[in-house]
Amino acid sequence: KVGFEYPSIDHVFDKMHEELDELKSAIKSGGEDDIKDEYGDVLLVSALFGSYLKLNSEETLRQSCDKFIKRFNAIEDDLKSRATTLDDASIDDMRDSWDRIK
Repeated sequence: KVGFEYPSIDHVFDKMHEELDELKSAIKSGGEDDIKDEYGDVLLVSALFGSYLKLNSEETLRQSCDKFIKRFNAIEDDLKSRATTLDDASIDDMRDSWDRIK
């Protein structure tokens, strides 16, 4: 409301890259508080995209979670159809199923 925003979405992309780099550095240094802080910054910038795109970030995240759950359930069904369980499947098996379903 008071104009404290980036001039364009391109600046938000730049900020996201900056925050991701800071998160990578925090992960390398291993400081739990720093990691948590930088991860929070990544989440905040992610939500900022919603503002620029005129989307409700919470609603959009919920839709993506629902889509992921449906796809993951489909992975499980695909593996069952090939006589494999999630416990027995390798990550490559799961990714193959994911690619087929997606």
